[in-house]
This record gives sequence, C-alpha cells and structure tokens, in this order.
Amino acid sequence: MVSDRLINKEDSAAISKFASELSTISKKLEATGDKKAIDGLRQVAKQFASDQAGFEDFMKSVDKLDKADYKAVFSTIDKMADKGLKVDKWMDTFSSISDEEPKKELLEVTNQILKDDKAGAIVQKETLNKLITSINEIQNGDAKDKDDKIEDLLNIASQSKSLPEMKAAIDQYNKSISIK
Repeated sequence: MVSDRLINKEDSAAISKFASELSTISKKLEATGDKKAIDGLRQVAKQFASDQAGFEDFMKSVDKLDKADYKAVFSTIDKMADKGLKVDKWMDTFSSISDEEPKKELLEVTNQILKDDKAGAIVQKETLNKLITSINEIQNGDAKDKDDKIEDLLNIASQSKSLPEMKAAIDQYNKSISIK
C-alpha cells in the first residue's frame, strides 16, 4: 500500500499539497483548451515528482504572469520535452529571475530557439544551454546590475537571425562582461 511507504505525515502532506496545486493548475490550463500547455504541465509534474525542491518557487514565479504568458510557459516546456531537451535547468532559471520582463523575454527567446529547426537539434540544445548557463552565471556573479545584464543578454539573443548567430552573440556578450 502506498501510504505504508510514506515515512511520516509531513511526506503525506507535501504530496497532497503538490497534487492539489497540480490539480488547480490543470483546471486553469484545461479552461484555455491549449493541449500543448496541458502536456507541458505533465512535464513539470514529472520533473517535480522526483525533485519537489523547486516546485514551489517555480509555481510562485509562473503564478505572477498574465494568462497568456502563464499558458505559454507550459506550452514551451512541452515543446522543449518534445525536442528531447531537459527542462529542469530552464525551469530553475526561469524561477530565479526576479523581474517579469526578463521572464517574458526568456520565454520568447526560448521559443525562438525551439522554432529554428534549420540549425538542427544539437545546435538548438547548445544554444539553449549556453543561454541558460550565461543567465545563471550572471545571477551568481557579483554585479549589482544583474537584472539589467540579463535583459541585455536576452535582448541581444532575440535580435539574432539564426542559432549560430545567437550562440556567437551570447559568447561575445559573455566576454564583454567577463563570463567564460
């Protein structure tokens, strides 16, 4: 029996809270009729079922978004999973960005990367990883203007016409702010 495997009541409460939050989100997404968003929620549930640590932060972050961006986050996660890309670091990075505008920009740039099939899956993965790594390095650095630097990076990335150009632009930006 499943309840016999629970170590204590705190585990049971955490699982119950997790399931309740997923149910609430599922109802919101079902109301929009967006199947990709609902499939994205399944990806989020899979991720956080094995590691609940970031779930609450991620959901607080997503709950602050307007309805369209809320739905877009889950649709984007589903697209990432469909392409075989890991969503865990992306979700952690998304959650860690404090301002709403850079979150929206990350969402837009991520979708820009996912739409560019010309360069191939490997280049998509490399570009997305480079972007996420750069954002995390900015956040972990000593700069006082972290949000501005993240916005600058995302702006530069969004102006790129191709993924190889985007990778080069990210590299150049990283060098300009001393990120290797």
